Order: sequence, then C-alpha cells, then structure tokens
Amino acid sequence: GRIWESVNDGRCSACGAGNGALVHYPSVTSILGVWPKWGLAKWYGKLGLDEAERVMTEAAELGTRIHQAINKLVSGERVEATDVPESAQVAWASFVLWYGQRAPDLVRSEQMVYSHTLHTAGRLDYLGRLGGVLEVLDFKTGGVYSNAIVQAAVYAHCAIERGLGHVQQTRIVQLAKTGTPRFTEYVDPAWATRLAVFQAAKVVFETDRSLKVEALNVKERA
Repeated sequence: GRIWESVNDGRCSACGAGNGALVHYPSVTSILGVWPKWGLAKWYGKLGLDEAERVMTEAAELGTRIHQAINKLVSGERVEATDVPESAQVAWASFVLWYGQRAPDLVRSEQMVYSHTLHTAGRLDYLGRLGGVLEVLDFKTGGVYSNAIVQAAVYAHCAIERGLGHVQQTRIVQLAKTGTPRFTEYVDPAWATRLAVFQAAKVVFETDRSLKVEALNVKERA
C-alpha cells in the first residue's frame, strides 16, 4: 500500500488495511518520543537552553548532509566535494571507512514502512545485506540512545510485515565527526525481543495523548 507522512502532528497515513481503507498511525519516532533521555536533559542543563538548541540544530544539519551524500552513493551518483561541508568531512570519512570495510549491498533507502499489527509507521533509513544477511541499517553522527535500538527493531518488523525480506538483525553505525575517522557498531540479532518495549512505550504515548484531550475538554467546559 501507499504511505506518506503527515506534516501536522507526526502521524503517518497507511493505505491498504484489509479493504484498502486509509488508516492513520502515529509515527515510530512520535511514540518513542516519550522515552526519557536523562543524559540529554543533563547536557541541556549544563550548556543552557539556547546553546544546547544551537548545537542540536547544527548536529541535525550535519546528519542530514551525511544522509544526503549516502543516498547519492547508494543511487549510483557521484558524491562531489561540495556535497559534504567542512563540518561533515570527518563523519563522511568515517562512513567511507565503514563502507569500504563492510562492503554492504544497500538495497533500499528512505523506505516508508508501516505495521498493521503494531499500528505504527515511519521511514527506515536503509535496508541492506552484509555478508548475505539482510539488516536494517541506521547511521548516526550523534549519540546512540537505547530508543534508537528499539526504533530499528520496529522498522525491521515493519519491513518483514510489508514483504521486503526476512530481516535477521539491525545495525546502528555511529560515525565519528571529530578527530580520526572511525565508527562504532551496535548490532542486534535479538531485535524481535525489543518489540515488547515499543508496545509499552505506545501505551504511555496513547495515555498521554488521551489525557491531553481530556484536559482540553475540561478547559472548554470551564
């Protein structure tokens, strides 16, 4: 079925639920947004709100440029020097190092997926084979939090449900962005066991959303 993202509230729309009716699911990232990031909160407190927001914005832009360059490479296009700004040179060199060592066959990129069993949808970064093993791949230029591991697991489930292949494990590749080009991998062959954690987060997400609606109704009646 077709799928696209809503720009209004983070929901995704999936077409093809049984009778082909349009259904709306909250995105994977919206649901996992309830996940506490204690380290990030401490970091915000140390830097101050304005400085932390500036650093986060720059980090997001760097990550976007790296993903754009990876997408060009995957699609067979030449990655020009102008595609990678100075601030992203080490991160790009880290990816090139990983790519050369692992020699992956990246079969899909920026793939929209959804699950009628988990009632969620989203966009997985990459689906590829390493040594013949089909994996969900995600490249990070920032910190890797535990919710990222759960997110990759949900995308693996969605990919299988949508018939994209038998995903055997997930792999998050953290690319260094300063110093010597290098990478750290978080490989999870037991990704299916993370789905229960996602479902628990979904309960919190739905409860929070329903309480906000109730609070709004109370306010309107007041």
